[in-house]
Amino acid sequence: GEHIVAQKPHSKNTGRGVPKEPPPTEWRPRINSLVATSSTISGHKAPVVRLAVSVDSSFFVSGSHDGTCGVWETSQLDDSVGVLESSLVYSGHTKNHPARINDVAMVEGTHSVVSGDSNGGVHVWRVDMVQSTSLHSGNRTARAVGTSDVRQIHPREGEVLAVTHFTGLSTSVILFASQKGLVHSWDLRCAQEPFLLRHSPSLGHLTTMALGNDRQWLVTGTNKGYLALWDVRFQNAVKLWRHESGEKIHRAATSFVPPPQDWAGRFSNNE
Repeated sequence: GEHIVAQKPHSKNTGRGVPKEPPPTEWRPRINSLVATSSTISGHKAPVVRLAVSVDSSFFVSGSHDGTCGVWETSQLDDSVGVLESSLVYSGHTKNHPARINDVAMVEGTHSVVSGDSNGGVHVWRVDMVQSTSLHSGNRTARAVGTSDVRQIHPREGEVLAVTHFTGLSTSVILFASQKGLVHSWDLRCAQEPFLLRHSPSLGHLTTMALGNDRQWLVTGTNKGYLALWDVRFQNAVKLWRHESGEKIHRAATSFVPPPQDWAGRFSNNE
């Protein structure tokens, strides 16, 4: 009978007797794949409405309509068997009255979080981290061990619908949108309001905000499908668009590329 012999192709030689390594394949993210799920015991008891990732990617924060914010350490993705447990739960919004968390954002360059609720409160709180060193490998890791309140703001203008944060040369500014159509600013370093933007009530309730990477432009979205472009330097709305469907804008974001920048919004019909 015939014998078929499979022979490996010869490796290219670099001239030093060492085969040339093939070029590494380009990394691509997995799409539409479940990384992990949370337990119904330690997880949220109501819909999760927003996620925010820390600057060093050591943890992310989830905000829920159950009135709490969960802190989830990303190291669990490797250590767990697919079920995540929240490391910490911040419940400062529900100490006095029931509330829903409407939005969360990270304070740039820190482990602090800003969150807004349905009672009209804005809370700035810090995730306290402790550094530890492995005796075997010598690698340093950080673990979340608690939370600390930094500041609370209560403008008494209905629900706080959206929050974000940006830093300048000498400023650390929170932006939050109220149910009355006002976009407030609050400088954490001097406890003052640098500026105030007034949104026309005819455009609907504010639902989302996105800052340009140069911190000079702001886009706001409403539940009636409007997108407004603001010049933060002069506190003026300079452009207004409306989606043809008139549906609620759930989320707006900017791309992290040099100007000119692309702006994107997510509408109720998944566009």
